[in-house]
Parts: sequence; structure tokens; C-alpha cells
Amino acid sequence: MQGEALRGHNESSSSLNKGTYLELLDWYKGKVEVVKEAFDKGHKNCKMVSHHTEGPYKSMCRGVMAMIMDEIHGRKFSVLINESQDVSIKEQIAMILSHKLSISMLRGQGYDGASNMRGEFNGVQKLIRDENPYVFYVHCFAHQLQLVVVTVSTSTLSIADFFNYSTLWVHLVKRKALLAKHHDTLLEKVENGEILTGRGLNQESSLARPRDTRWGSHLKTVLRILVMWETIIDVLEIVKKDSIKPTSNGGAFGLIGKMESFDFVFTMHLMIELLNMTDICHDMRDNGWEPLFKRVKTFCEKNEIEVPDMDKEVNARGTSARRRQK
Repeated sequence: MQGEALRGHNESSSSLNKGTYLELLDWYKGKVEVVKEAFDKGHKNCKMVSHHTEGPYKSMCRGVMAMIMDEIHGRKFSVLINESQDVSIKEQIAMILSHKLSISMLRGQGYDGASNMRGEFNGVQKLIRDENPYVFYVHCFAHQLQLVVVTVSTSTLSIADFFNYSTLWVHLVKRKALLAKHHDTLLEKVENGEILTGRGLNQESSLARPRDTRWGSHLKTVLRILVMWETIIDVLEIVKKDSIKPTSNGGAFGLIGKMESFDFVFTMHLMIELLNMTDICHDMRDNGWEPLFKRVKTFCEKNEIEVPDMDKEVNARGTSARRRQK
């Protein structure tokens, strides 16, 4: 997206390409009903989509970024890159350099542990620790566990088959035309309690393709299939009846047959049990750091082991005393 023009040559409602800004806005409206309702029912002068209002918004964004950077300049910060395929990896590293954030104020760094991540930055965590030995490096073993679980599981033919079909359902069910066609049915099922929304087993009612490098995505996909079982069948029935292309019709028929088999149902429940066990590591990563650090600190103090002062400023190696005084 970098360097692309935001505005389009024809931004009218009938335009096939209204430009990046308005097309992204339409996409977001299609994803979030509250946003769509606000834009559809709001007064024309209150929608803030004109190119006359874009300039002030861009200025405000730059102002917010400047305020954040000014605040970080005087405080400790950490670097966390948690997705091996994230296009913003270089941007996060570049942000530290372009805004001249001091390495001496860095206190933590974490990466996803994937081989391409380590290779791309050529041991960046070691280079940072050479400059500042007080920067704690936290290796994401949870990410490695995710890759192990996915690899081992999908080496079994029935499980690999299960996730391959799951990907086909996602592509089929998420088509815009189909979503519009069964949208009212979905809302009715949510209101009647047939589709649950929220967390855990009550996952949000939308299908997502499982990704090997995205922690928890396989569990999330399986849970959503379980919760949305009848709705998925209904949508596939719509595809089978309304599809113009015979290939799409036959595909939907085959997917329905696959879902309504004992092998598929058994694999689905087995994967929920297995992935729920490894999800404990996910919870540990998100919510267990503070209690863990507290236990480590208590143990060190009890056994007279020095605990690093995380608030202490550390001078980067190779920096002259005269420059540090400035």
C-alpha cells in the first residue's frame, strides 16, 4: 500500500473503482455492520470521506505519531515482531532507526522464531544485545510449538484432509454474493441463540482460513465450524441450488457429503481436544508473563541472586562519555 494514491479519478457511488481510500472504506463497512449503518444513515457532511477532510486527518495522524515517539524517547520500550509473514517487520525495525530511538532505553525483544525471520535479520537479537546487554531476548517457543503441532497433525492423512476441506469452505462461504444472501439467516440464528458469539467455544460467527504461522488459527477455525455447523450446511445448500457453474454445484455437494460423515465429525472433535491443550501456551504468552516474572524475582531475592533493574538506563556500547553527557 505504500506510495499508492488514496483518491480515485471517479469517486461517485456508481464508479467501479473509487480509489484506495473509499474502496477500503467500503470493504470495512462490509465487515462491520455498525460502521455500515453509521455511514448509510449519517448526514452527508458528517461522513468525513471528502478529499477536503482527508488532509486534516492525515495531519492528525502525523501529530499522534509524533506524540507517541516523543513519549517513547523518554521511556523504556520493547521490540516485538510476532508474525513471520508480517509485511510490517521491516517497518518496525525502520521506525526505531528513523526516529532515532536510543538502544540504551530498549528493555526487551521478541521474535516468532521462524527460520526466515532469523535469516532475514541475520541474528538481529544478538546485534542488539551486543549494544545493550540488558535487553532481554524472549524466544517465542509458542510459535515453534504451533508449527510442530500443525506439521505432526497434518502428516496424518485424515487430519490434513480435514483442514484442506476447511480452506475450501472458507473460500466458498465468504463470497460477497453468498454473504449477502444468507446474512438475514445468520442474524436470525444469532438472535435465537443458534450461533454463539464471543470467546472460547463461543467464537465470533465468521470463518477464517487456518494459517500455519498464526497461533491459535487452527483451533479458531475448528471451533467456528462446530458452532456454525448448520449455517455452513445451509450456505452450501444455497451454492448447490443457485450456482450457475456445474463445477461449483458439484463442489458444494461434495463438501456437504464430507461434512456429514462420521470421520469428519470425529476428526473435528479430536482436533478441538488436541488444540485446546496447546492453547494453554497461548494463554501463558498473553497473560502469564507478569506472574512468571514475579516468581522469578522472588526466587532470586530469596537466594541472593542479583535481579537487573529494568528501569535503569544503560549506555550503548561504543558511545563516548562526552556524547552521553549531552
